[in-house]
Amino acid sequence: MLSKQNKTWDRQAIDQVYESLIDEVRHFLDLIALTGCRSFLEEKPALRLYLHLIEELEQELLIQWNIKQEQGLEALFSRHKHWLGEELRNKDSFFETWNHLCACLWKKAEKPALLLTASPWQSLILQTFTDQDFWKDFRGALHTDQKQPLLTHVCQLFELLYKLDPHHQALSYLNLIEIGVEHRPEIYAIGETSQKALENPCLSLIQDHFLPDIQQDHWENMPDKLVEFWANNSGGIYSQYPTFRLDSELSIRGFIPTKAIEKLQPETSSSPQKRLMEELENFVQQGKGNNILLTGNKGSEKQSSLLTVVFSLLDQGLRLIQLTREDWPLLPNLMAGLVGKPEKFVLYAMGASPSFLKEQKQSLREHLNHGPFQIADNVLLIADLETTTTEENSSLQEAMDLFDLVINFD
Repeated sequence: MLSKQNKTWDRQAIDQVYESLIDEVRHFLDLIALTGCRSFLEEKPALRLYLHLIEELEQELLIQWNIKQEQGLEALFSRHKHWLGEELRNKDSFFETWNHLCACLWKKAEKPALLLTASPWQSLILQTFTDQDFWKDFRGALHTDQKQPLLTHVCQLFELLYKLDPHHQALSYLNLIEIGVEHRPEIYAIGETSQKALENPCLSLIQDHFLPDIQQDHWENMPDKLVEFWANNSGGIYSQYPTFRLDSELSIRGFIPTKAIEKLQPETSSSPQKRLMEELENFVQQGKGNNILLTGNKGSEKQSSLLTVVFSLLDQGLRLIQLTREDWPLLPNLMAGLVGKPEKFVLYAMGASPSFLKEQKQSLREHLNHGPFQIADNVLLIADLETTTTEENSSLQEAMDLFDLVINFD
């Protein structure tokens, strides 16, 4: 492109790089405007930073292009030096934005259980693409004759996002700056994770469903793939984890029950586990389920049997939310967030005692018979009850009467 010794420049090569970068950036920003996705993308910190970076890049590229066309190369090189000097000292600079973008994506690399691919960038794009909440303002259109055009256009945007390399884009621009300042500022690469991915059956569902077509460059299949996926999955957090718990502020926290997975029971024809499987299969397939009390002494494998059944039905949309005693007052608000989701949820009250269930008798009756469980047909309650003392056994029958079905594991 250049010869520094005699200051001769390949003007055509410089023009080609500018034109290529400008066309690439403008095509991306035009597609965002045409699809109406800007506000949704900005909800993701890393994508908001990338949008800001690209918009600043477009503006500066056009300024430099006009200077070159109107004033010549020497004026362009002066602009390169001016830009670099300003950006190195600006708190909202190109370099600060780039570093913040890298930091956001590196956070994903800290959690290999959430990575769909080795690339944090591509993992973010796939998770955003498959999340129904991203499409929330478009849902109505999915029930009209505009469904196919909408899906096609937005899929084209995500194909572009998935395939682009932000680091390559940034370096291409900095290579132009190097012409004027005679050195290229070095920036971090986003890189790929070196961590071994944790076994995550939920992310495996996304990988198995989408990645084969993506790897074969069949993005034209993505609209149909999305519709199929959403039949049982809402994307977002409920497609990132199989099990969940509540924090003090009613935030859903997903987790991988690693120790429990190691103790999963092989699927058997034993009467208790088989009955539990039948009940939960009916729940996910018919949308109706019995609230179930699991009884048995400690070590009777109630929890591991339940997890075995739940994990075998993950591909049909079954998820498990653990409940503690402190969570009971939060149930109405929890239900409000689950109504309308395509997944089916087991609310699992772990290690409940007969005395606790007796104390909660009135509250349970309200929840099970007149409360949110009657509204949310995608939710059922399973309580795990240990019976080890005479005192507890005296309350057992009263606890059992609160549920539709009792399965004994002794």
